[in-house]
Amino acid sequence: MISENWTKAEKILARKAFDLALARQRQKLVDEVNAFRAGSIDDVWMLSEKLKDAAKDMDRTFDFRYSMLWLVFPTLINKGLLTIEELEGLSNDKIAQFKQILGVE
Repeated sequence: MISENWTKAEKILARKAFDLALARQRQKLVDEVNAFRAGSIDDVWMLSEKLKDAAKDMDRTFDFRYSMLWLVFPTLINKGLLTIEELEGLSNDKIAQFKQILGVE
């Protein structure tokens, strides 16, 4: 697990990266809803279920506790919501840990 010691600059960068990924996820969901065309009441219920699932997934994924960011950031990268480059500025050990979790060098 990465160090739970975060400098002030790292905290600012982590928050910005987290918020960027959250904004991307929210926009993705809005785009999906806007593209949805309900042809029946069953479609409406299906959309409702999809939105409930999306809310649960977002609650599980977006956990901004410094003790959890070692898992959150790699998850966001795997989901295509963030890049490792957007985390540049964090300590080398944190970046190395993220890369190890992601299986990249």
